[in-house]
Amino acid sequence: MLHKFDDKGRELAIDVNYLNYRTRGTQDLENRLFNQDGAMESRELFRYRTPSEINIYTLKADYVHPLKNKARLEGGFKSSYVDNDFIFNHFNTNDGHAMIDNRRSNHFQYRENINAIYASGEKRWKRFGVQLGLRLENTIAKGNQLGNDSVLAMRFTKNYTKLFPSIFLNYKPNDQHAFVLMAVRRINRPNYQMLNPFVFYKDQYTYSAGNPHLISQYQDRIELKYQHKNFLNMGLSYNRFTNGIFTTIQAQGDSFTSRPDNIARGYMVLLNTTVSGRITSWWYNNTTLRLSRITMKGPLYTEALNYATNVARLELSNYFNLGNGWNAELGGYYASRDVNGQAQTSGMFRVNGGIQKKIWKGKGTLAMNFEDIFHSWVYHNRSFSIRQSDYYQMNRTDTQRISIALNYKFGKETFTRKRWHNNNASDDEKGRVE
Repeated sequence: MLHKFDDKGRELAIDVNYLNYRTRGTQDLENRLFNQDGAMESRELFRYRTPSEINIYTLKADYVHPLKNKARLEGGFKSSYVDNDFIFNHFNTNDGHAMIDNRRSNHFQYRENINAIYASGEKRWKRFGVQLGLRLENTIAKGNQLGNDSVLAMRFTKNYTKLFPSIFLNYKPNDQHAFVLMAVRRINRPNYQMLNPFVFYKDQYTYSAGNPHLISQYQDRIELKYQHKNFLNMGLSYNRFTNGIFTTIQAQGDSFTSRPDNIARGYMVLLNTTVSGRITSWWYNNTTLRLSRITMKGPLYTEALNYATNVARLELSNYFNLGNGWNAELGGYYASRDVNGQAQTSGMFRVNGGIQKKIWKGKGTLAMNFEDIFHSWVYHNRSFSIRQSDYYQMNRTDTQRISIALNYKFGKETFTRKRWHNNNASDDEKGRVE
């Protein structure tokens, strides 16, 4: 809802959202153990039934009050409530009959209420502009692992309040160049399922678990941006991380348990460059290059994490107007080696493309798209900082796809609502649903 008090820009926007996620997950797994001669020594069959439901309620209000001489004040509040109910039932099916195994089953409930108030002031001159902001957030969270005859019940509660300041300085010497200097503090909360303390059985060597003691990750960011018309955009930033959330791996005997933890502090220096422009009358190109330096340090069970690496990302997008209603796209993405917790990922790339034709006097479109044409988006992971252990992993998923679409427009689009603010009130909460 958007209400304008007058024609001078004084207005109030209110967003109310309700989201419901329901899943009825089913997974059948089979573990086989072979000896060195290739003969199978054991075979284990089990089944997962994982129904879950997440309800998300959000209320957000924003008020804008214009002032004289190109100045204005903004303020508002946001409240969100999340109710997460997750069931994980493990069934053994070795004898042909499914029998629940309570030792490996779990029922986890998580409820979270976040309330925030924020205010900002903005002032613009002919060439300069400044904006100052402050947000105060309070979080109350409760988790409950329901027990059974084999698993003990467990509860936890969290209640914390944090401040998040921000400052933006703008300078535009002429119509061709623009500079922005910004400093912000941000929070990255863990996904809901990361807080589930239950240890999930995958096979006799591999387990995974959540961490109810996990706290939010904080980021302090300083960035200088430069823009030249619509052709060049550059940004150089320094990012300092505290309470970094990573997936850790603990070796215990001949088994490995992975769980998220706040193990590290570190920084990232990032240079982001985007060049956009028309190469010919029928060919438009958009190229983005990201270069960064990342370091991480922190205790890790009996080991110490001390890692630094250079990371590169290159993204190419090409758009072709072939005439007579034909259009085509061809793009690619390259990612150099990267690190996440105790895993180092090798470099990889993918190529995407598509072609489309306008039909029925422009009211219809027939399109064919290709994703990961060479099926090259394959993860090769190698562990480090695990006590007396190493692991190597290759993960190949269904990233190679071909899709065909037919679209047709009926009538005219007579009304389009223009949102006063860009983000939906529930976007933050949606991003934490796994």
